[in-house]
Amino acid sequence: MSKALAEVSKTLAEVVGQRAAADPDRAAYLANDARVSWTQYHAHSTSLACLLIGMGLERGERLAVLLPDGPGIHVAYLGAEQAGLVTVGIGARAGFRELEHALQLTGASGILSLAEHQGRSMSDFVGGLRDQGLAIHHHIVVEGDLGGDHSLLLNGSRLDALNGSRLDGASLSDQIDDPLRDRRLAPDELFLLNFTSGTTGAPKCVRHDQKRWLSFHEFAVAAADLNESDVFMSVVPTPFGFGLWSSHFTPTILGIPTVLMPRFSAEEAISLLERHRVTVLAAVT
Repeated sequence: MSKALAEVSKTLAEVVGQRAAADPDRAAYLANDARVSWTQYHAHSTSLACLLIGMGLERGERLAVLLPDGPGIHVAYLGAEQAGLVTVGIGARAGFRELEHALQLTGASGILSLAEHQGRSMSDFVGGLRDQGLAIHHHIVVEGDLGGDHSLLLNGSRLDALNGSRLDGASLSDQIDDPLRDRRLAPDELFLLNFTSGTTGAPKCVRHDQKRWLSFHEFAVAAADLNESDVFMSVVPTPFGFGLWSSHFTPTILGIPTVLMPRFSAEEAISLLERHRVTVLAAVT
């Protein structure tokens, strides 16, 4: 069995932690001019996990994530996984009716977003939902990108969050391994709720555990002869199945870089393909 297939018994958070220790400076994500190493991916996601736990979110609670398809969305998903939270993945192009439907249906007690979505204040939107009786206790606003320089606000107040970029892998591991060990989600536990279109109008909620994607990874590696020398580029929205496989799971398990585009442009896509010598392109027809 190859090393890539042997990794499938581990959770994604465990894999990222091992990548950070074994190959700390190699790129995990590349987006426009941003470069996120395995060390940064591990550090930022672990810092976020600690922050989420410190806010009082209980294991198994739902955290909605509405972010562009850059490195930060992967940091958010991995941080939620480490904190034992179920991510509610909402596509960056979702309208406010879809967003309200997702929050009501899943019972999300928190949402992590940028300050604005489609030109509208997210704080005002969340406030309106609270007035309607939705128990959204935590609204975390990201200024910047969670994969790099950023600051966070919780319900309008600036947070003194851990800055993962200031923590080296060893000291970070010493600080948080014990508290997070009892919180991290297992491969067969619900880790994500996302939405797919249907014939009756309202988006349909889909349940995911990591085990299904770890199994699909095995199939994909064998069928497409993928290996540790590849470079992925995924221009598929992360919350959906194709995007999960092509940007969140398989490249991470293989330990290879993934090129991302927060907003699609055909011209920029061609430039990135050439610049990063991409060998695997994930895109719709």
